[in-house]
Amino acid sequence: MQLHYQDFFCERMVYYSAAALLEELRKGSDGKDTACFYDYPPVYVVALLNFSMHENTDKVLFTYQLLEKDLHDRMTDRLNFVYLEMPNYKGDLKDASSVPQAFSYVMRNFPQMSERPEGLNEDLFRLLFDSAEISKFRPDERIKYVHDMTTERDIRNQILTARNQGVEQGIQQGKEEDASNLLKLGIDIEVVSRATGLSVERISALRAMPPDKVDNQ
Repeated sequence: MQLHYQDFFCERMVYYSAAALLEELRKGSDGKDTACFYDYPPVYVVALLNFSMHENTDKVLFTYQLLEKDLHDRMTDRLNFVYLEMPNYKGDLKDASSVPQAFSYVMRNFPQMSERPEGLNEDLFRLLFDSAEISKFRPDERIKYVHDMTTERDIRNQILTARNQGVEQGIQQGKEEDASNLLKLGIDIEVVSRATGLSVERISALRAMPPDKVDNQ
Protein backbone atom coordinates (compact mmCIF):
# COMPACT_ATOMS: atom_id res chain seq x y z
CA MET A 1 0.00 0.00 0.00
CA GLN A 2 1.19 3.51 -0.86
CA LEU A 3 0.27 5.69 2.12
CA HIS A 4 1.44 9.07 0.84
CA TYR A 5 1.98 10.63 -2.55
CA GLN A 6 5.57 10.75 -3.77
CA ASP A 7 7.15 12.52 -6.71
CA PHE A 8 7.76 10.24 -9.70
CA PHE A 9 5.29 7.69 -8.33
CA CYS A 10 4.15 6.56 -11.79
CA GLU A 11 7.73 6.42 -13.03
CA ARG A 12 8.54 4.12 -10.10
CA MET A 13 5.67 1.86 -11.10
CA VAL A 14 7.10 1.65 -14.62
CA TYR A 15 10.45 0.67 -13.12
CA TYR A 16 8.78 -2.10 -11.09
CA SER A 17 7.00 -3.36 -14.20
CA ALA A 18 10.33 -3.60 -16.07
CA ALA A 19 11.76 -5.73 -13.27
CA ALA A 20 8.70 -7.99 -13.36
CA LEU A 21 8.93 -8.37 -17.15
CA LEU A 22 12.58 -9.36 -16.95
CA GLU A 23 11.74 -11.92 -14.28
CA GLU A 24 9.06 -13.46 -16.50
CA LEU A 25 11.55 -13.66 -19.37
CA ARG A 26 14.08 -15.40 -17.13
CA LYS A 27 11.45 -17.91 -16.03
CA GLY A 28 10.49 -18.69 -19.61
CA SER A 29 13.92 -18.73 -21.22
CA ASP A 30 14.86 -22.34 -20.35
CA GLY A 31 13.46 -24.97 -22.63
CA LYS A 32 11.45 -22.59 -24.81
CA ASP A 33 11.70 -22.14 -28.55
CA THR A 34 12.98 -18.77 -29.72
CA ALA A 35 9.63 -18.06 -31.34
CA CYS A 36 7.91 -18.37 -27.96
CA PHE A 37 10.56 -16.56 -25.92
CA TYR A 38 8.49 -13.39 -25.57
CA ASP A 39 5.19 -15.17 -25.01
CA TYR A 40 5.28 -14.40 -21.29
CA PRO A 41 2.16 -14.04 -19.10
CA PRO A 42 0.62 -10.58 -18.63
CA VAL A 43 2.28 -8.50 -15.92
CA TYR A 44 0.10 -6.50 -13.52
CA VAL A 45 1.47 -3.79 -11.24
CA VAL A 46 -1.18 -3.31 -8.56
CA ALA A 47 -1.02 -0.35 -6.17
CA LEU A 48 -3.35 0.42 -3.27
CA LEU A 49 -3.22 4.19 -2.88
CA ASN A 50 -4.19 6.12 0.22
CA PHE A 51 -4.15 9.29 -1.86
CA SER A 52 -6.02 10.47 -4.93
CA MET A 53 -4.64 11.26 -8.36
CA HIS A 54 -8.14 11.93 -9.72
CA GLU A 55 -10.12 14.37 -7.60
CA ASN A 56 -13.86 15.09 -7.85
CA THR A 57 -14.81 11.52 -8.73
CA ASP A 58 -15.99 8.50 -6.76
CA LYS A 59 -14.31 6.17 -9.26
CA VAL A 60 -11.62 4.24 -7.39
CA LEU A 61 -10.26 1.67 -9.84
CA PHE A 62 -8.02 2.86 -12.68
CA THR A 63 -6.34 0.57 -15.21
CA TYR A 64 -3.57 1.72 -17.55
CA GLN A 65 -2.17 -0.04 -20.62
CA LEU A 66 0.02 0.86 -23.57
CA LEU A 67 -2.20 2.61 -26.14
CA GLU A 68 -1.68 4.38 -29.47
CA LYS A 69 -1.79 8.12 -28.82
CA ASP A 70 -4.56 9.12 -31.28
CA LEU A 71 -6.51 5.95 -32.08
CA HIS A 72 -6.20 4.50 -28.56
CA ASP A 73 -5.47 1.07 -30.00
CA ARG A 74 -3.96 -1.24 -27.44
CA MET A 75 -0.42 -2.22 -28.33
CA THR A 76 -0.29 -5.25 -26.02
CA ASP A 77 -2.12 -6.72 -23.04
CA ARG A 78 1.11 -7.90 -21.39
CA LEU A 79 1.73 -4.74 -19.35
CA ASN A 80 -0.96 -3.43 -17.00
CA PHE A 81 -1.04 -0.91 -14.17
CA VAL A 82 -3.95 -1.10 -11.72
CA TYR A 83 -4.38 1.69 -9.17
CA LEU A 84 -7.00 1.65 -6.44
CA GLU A 85 -7.42 5.23 -5.25
CA MET A 86 -9.19 4.51 -1.97
CA PRO A 87 -9.90 8.10 -0.77
CA ASN A 88 -12.06 8.73 -3.83
CA TYR A 89 -14.89 6.77 -2.27
CA LYS A 90 -16.34 8.87 0.54
CA GLY A 91 -19.63 7.06 1.01
CA ASP A 92 -20.74 4.47 3.56
CA LEU A 93 -20.33 0.73 3.10
CA LYS A 94 -24.03 0.21 2.44
CA ASP A 95 -23.86 2.70 -0.43
CA ALA A 96 -20.92 1.04 -2.19
CA SER A 97 -22.00 -0.02 -5.68
CA SER A 98 -18.97 -2.15 -6.53
CA VAL A 99 -16.38 -4.41 -4.91
CA PRO A 100 -13.58 -1.82 -5.40
CA GLN A 101 -15.64 0.80 -3.58
CA ALA A 102 -16.46 -1.61 -0.74
CA PHE A 103 -12.82 -2.66 -0.51
CA SER A 104 -11.74 0.97 -0.35
CA TYR A 105 -14.15 1.63 2.51
CA VAL A 106 -13.03 -1.49 4.41
CA MET A 107 -9.32 -0.74 4.06
CA ARG A 108 -9.73 2.84 5.28
CA ASN A 109 -11.88 1.78 8.26
CA PHE A 110 -10.32 -1.60 9.01
CA PRO A 111 -8.84 -0.67 12.43
CA GLN A 112 -12.35 0.08 13.72
CA MET A 113 -13.85 -3.21 12.50
CA SER A 114 -14.00 -6.19 14.87
CA GLU A 115 -15.58 -8.59 12.37
CA ARG A 116 -16.50 -8.90 8.70
CA PRO A 117 -19.62 -6.82 7.97
CA GLU A 118 -22.69 -8.63 6.69
CA GLY A 119 -22.94 -8.75 2.91
CA LEU A 120 -19.20 -8.90 2.26
CA ASN A 121 -19.19 -12.53 1.13
CA GLU A 122 -16.64 -12.34 -1.68
CA ASP A 123 -13.49 -14.46 -1.22
CA LEU A 124 -11.45 -11.26 -1.15
CA PHE A 125 -13.11 -10.07 2.06
CA ARG A 126 -13.12 -13.53 3.64
CA LEU A 127 -9.36 -13.76 3.12
CA LEU A 128 -8.80 -10.24 4.42
CA PHE A 129 -10.68 -10.77 7.68
CA ASP A 130 -9.35 -14.32 8.15
CA SER A 131 -5.82 -12.91 7.92
CA ALA A 132 -6.69 -10.33 10.56
CA GLU A 133 -7.94 -13.09 12.87
CA ILE A 134 -4.64 -14.94 12.52
CA SER A 135 -2.77 -11.84 13.66
CA LYS A 136 -4.75 -11.96 16.94
CA PHE A 137 -3.76 -15.54 17.78
CA ARG A 138 -2.10 -16.28 21.09
CA PRO A 139 1.44 -17.71 20.78
CA ASP A 140 0.23 -21.30 21.28
CA GLU A 141 -2.57 -20.83 18.72
CA ARG A 142 -0.14 -19.36 16.21
CA ILE A 143 2.24 -22.33 16.64
CA LYS A 144 -0.60 -24.80 16.05
CA TYR A 145 -1.83 -22.86 13.02
CA VAL A 146 1.66 -22.69 11.49
CA HIS A 147 2.14 -26.42 12.13
CA ASP A 148 -1.16 -27.29 10.46
CA MET A 149 -0.47 -25.02 7.49
CA THR A 150 3.11 -26.30 7.16
CA THR A 151 1.83 -29.87 6.95
CA GLU A 152 -0.53 -28.89 4.14
CA ARG A 153 2.15 -26.87 2.36
CA ASP A 154 4.62 -29.76 2.66
CA ILE A 155 2.19 -32.10 0.94
CA ARG A 156 1.63 -29.59 -1.86
CA ASN A 157 5.35 -28.99 -2.18
CA GLN A 158 6.11 -32.70 -2.43
CA ILE A 159 3.63 -33.02 -5.29
CA LEU A 160 5.05 -29.92 -7.02
CA THR A 161 8.63 -31.12 -6.54
CA ALA A 162 7.88 -34.49 -8.13
CA ARG A 163 6.21 -32.73 -11.04
CA ASN A 164 9.14 -30.34 -11.53
CA GLN A 165 11.64 -33.19 -11.40
CA GLY A 166 9.81 -34.87 -14.22
CA VAL A 167 9.85 -31.66 -16.26
CA GLU A 168 13.57 -31.10 -15.61
CA GLN A 169 14.35 -34.68 -16.61
CA GLY A 170 12.46 -34.20 -19.86
CA ILE A 171 14.32 -30.93 -20.59
CA GLN A 172 17.67 -32.59 -19.92
CA GLN A 173 16.82 -35.49 -22.21
CA GLY A 174 15.77 -33.07 -24.95
CA LYS A 175 19.05 -31.16 -24.66
CA GLU A 176 21.04 -34.38 -24.96
CA GLU A 177 19.09 -35.47 -28.03
CA ASP A 178 19.74 -32.06 -29.61
CA ALA A 179 23.43 -32.34 -28.79
CA SER A 180 23.65 -35.82 -30.35
CA ASN A 181 21.98 -34.59 -33.54
CA LEU A 182 24.39 -31.63 -33.77
CA LEU A 183 27.36 -33.95 -33.24
CA LYS A 184 26.13 -36.14 -36.10
CA LEU A 185 26.30 -33.05 -38.32
CA GLY A 186 29.94 -32.60 -37.40
CA ILE A 187 29.42 -29.50 -35.23
CA ASP A 188 32.30 -28.69 -32.89
CA ILE A 189 31.82 -29.80 -29.27
CA GLU A 190 32.25 -26.29 -27.83
CA VAL A 191 29.66 -24.91 -30.25
CA VAL A 192 27.25 -27.69 -29.25
CA SER A 193 27.90 -26.87 -25.60
CA ARG A 194 26.99 -23.21 -26.09
CA ALA A 195 23.92 -24.11 -28.11
CA THR A 196 22.49 -26.65 -25.65
CA GLY A 197 23.84 -25.48 -22.30
CA LEU A 198 25.39 -28.89 -21.63
CA SER A 199 28.97 -29.16 -20.39
CA VAL A 200 31.78 -30.07 -22.77
CA GLU A 201 32.41 -33.18 -20.64
CA ARG A 202 28.83 -34.36 -20.98
CA ILE A 203 28.83 -33.80 -24.74
CA SER A 204 32.11 -35.70 -25.07
CA ALA A 205 30.52 -38.59 -23.18
CA LEU A 206 27.49 -38.47 -25.48
CA ARG A 207 29.72 -38.60 -28.56
CA ALA A 208 31.41 -41.72 -27.19
CA MET A 209 28.09 -43.50 -26.63
CA PRO A 210 26.53 -45.82 -29.21
CA PRO A 211 23.47 -44.17 -30.84
CA ASP A 212 21.02 -46.59 -29.21
CA LYS A 213 22.40 -45.76 -25.76
CA VAL A 214 21.87 -42.03 -26.31
CA ASP A 215 18.26 -42.57 -27.42
CA ASN A 216 17.50 -44.57 -24.24
CA GLN A 217 19.05 -42.09 -21.79
